[in-house]
Order: sequence, then C-alpha cells, then structure tokens
Amino acid sequence: MNTYLENADRLAGIVEELQKVSLELSNLTELKRVQGVAQVIEVLSHEIVEVQAELTIKGFEEKKKALVSLTTEQG
Repeated sequence: MNTYLENADRLAGIVEELQKVSLELSNLTELKRVQGVAQVIEVLSHEIVEVQAELTIKGFEEKKKALVSLTTEQG
C-alpha cells in the first residue's frame, strides 16, 4: 500500500511538471506567433514607406512637368 501511495505521489508530481512544461510550450507558441505577426508588420511598414516615397517622387515629377508646361506657354 505504501508503494502505491508513493507511486501516486510521484505520478502527481510528474503530472504537475508536465502541466508546467505544457504551459511553457503554449507561451512559446504564442510568442512565436506574435513574433511572426511583428515580422509581417515590419515588412508591410517598409513597403508602405517605399510606396510613399514613390508617390512623393511621382508628385514632384508631375509638378515639375506642370511648371515646365506653364513656363513654356508663357515664354
């Protein structure tokens, strides 16, 4: 009977440790997911900056063309 109780206690300890490990793995999985989302956001933010730069350049080019057009019409 004593061996049975000892084994039951050992099993309870093992289950407790497994639950802790399971929680840690769950936290790591969540952390990996969050890191993945953060990487996607970083990539998208770089792409947004690039598109904004392209739009700014195109805007300046259009303004330059308009100014050249105005000066040639007046000149």
